Amino acid sequence: MIFVVFTQLRELKMKSDSKSSLRDFLWPIYGAEHKKFLPLSVMMALVLFNYSMLRSVKDGLVVTGIGTEAVSFLKTYFVFPSAILATFLYSLLCQFMDYKKVFYVFAGLFGLYFFAFGYEFFPNTHHYHVNQATIDSLCQWAPRFQWFFKIYQSWTFCTFYIIAELWGSMMLSLFFWQLANQITKTSEAKRFYPMYALIGNLGLIATGTLLRYVMNTDIEADVDDVVGFKAAINMLLVSLVLIIALNWYVQNVVATDPALVDQDQPAAAGTKKKKVKLGFWESMKVIFSSPYLGLVAVLVVCYGISTVVIEQVWKERVKIVYPTKSAYTAFMGSFQFYQGIVTMIFTMAGANIMRRCSWTFASMLTPLMILVTGILFFAFIYASSGSASIAAASTAATLSNPIYVAVVIGMIQNILSKGTKYALFDPTQKMTYAPLSDDMKTKGMSAVEVIGGRLGKMGGGLVVSTLLMVVTPSLAQLTPILSIVSGLIVLVWIFSVRVLGKLYAAALAEQEKAKA
Repeated sequence: MIFVVFTQLRELKMKSDSKSSLRDFLWPIYGAEHKKFLPLSVMMALVLFNYSMLRSVKDGLVVTGIGTEAVSFLKTYFVFPSAILATFLYSLLCQFMDYKKVFYVFAGLFGLYFFAFGYEFFPNTHHYHVNQATIDSLCQWAPRFQWFFKIYQSWTFCTFYIIAELWGSMMLSLFFWQLANQITKTSEAKRFYPMYALIGNLGLIATGTLLRYVMNTDIEADVDDVVGFKAAINMLLVSLVLIIALNWYVQNVVATDPALVDQDQPAAAGTKKKKVKLGFWESMKVIFSSPYLGLVAVLVVCYGISTVVIEQVWKERVKIVYPTKSAYTAFMGSFQFYQGIVTMIFTMAGANIMRRCSWTFASMLTPLMILVTGILFFAFIYASSGSASIAAASTAATLSNPIYVAVVIGMIQNILSKGTKYALFDPTQKMTYAPLSDDMKTKGMSAVEVIGGRLGKMGGGLVVSTLLMVVTPSLAQLTPILSIVSGLIVLVWIFSVRVLGKLYAAALAEQEKAKA
């Protein structure tokens, strides 16, 4: 991908208008457009800063404080229902107030919770968490449900995990893009949207830098690093205040400037037909009525399940090398740092790869990457099966430790999977709707979002949590089975890409024939 970027730059320099072409490639924003582009891009960077900060902190709390196994139960039985409730609350509030004010309601609720957690719940967990004797008796009474009991024991960590998950779906996917669609003209969308994503990833880089600075990375330090976590919460609150201020500026200054926003056609989304919203069963009918759409849904579901399964196993190994909350959180901050850099590179290269290569090739890169790095990851896990105790007792991780190498490979796998998702998987998946009829295009996108989105996000958690209840309550003992499950899922994914690629090419040819 890096090669493609430099090739593109070299071609641009060879043109007679190389200076303007290079300018278009690196910064396609001009003049007065900066007045609305800069606040929106900074706002996205801050939203992603909080998103990556919350991801690192929530994993540090739950994985080390409860157990990696708890993550799959939280994703399946708590985060998913909470997301439905949050969506219902949003719809309900929109009936009584302007959607602009709904943003401030949700932002205020997030801020109140962050403040309460950082200044009351976390420093006083010994007052709020259930005593160990009670949990031990419950686990002995019903051992298959022990992870539900442990989640109940550390409920403050679990509520933080749920709220952190909701931040991405509400503040990024809903509120930010709703505002961006309102402000950005159709003619500007192709230039602005990739740049939003590019600058937004600076938030991930900032997260990694700051977390490594404020957290105590000594794995023998006190598990409850109150000072470090309070500093992280303070950064979340400051960032949230800036997000609210930028949102107010865009709504009250930019959106009211006729030179910046077309008053008759204010947003890219405004020119589109109203998006069809299908229920779960209606979506199932649409997908099963079309093998083509069924394969598109399979791609989304396979990505979700495979990445969640591998990520669960990886986080279990990270906990072995970094067993304290602060050290684990600092490591996840480093992960966010590298992910931000790689995603920025992949974002610049993705469009060029899709332009130069076939749909099948571009779409195949993501599952092939996950398959290859997944094989390497599990191979090193098996090689390090006898060194877990050594890693836990060691004061410094080194490349001579097989389990540390497995952690590094797992980190690379996660970074590449997310980078290719944003740069290749998402665009190629959206391209599959192009040759469909207008009716199937609209219904198909809605159906795949409902089925693929829901099952993809909770499917991996459901697989892992079910196996933990039925087979063994230990994720470490479950790893061989999960390696087979993830491998089979990726193979199904690859096969589906090959079949869908042929159908996609045939549909495009038929579309061209109809135009002729």
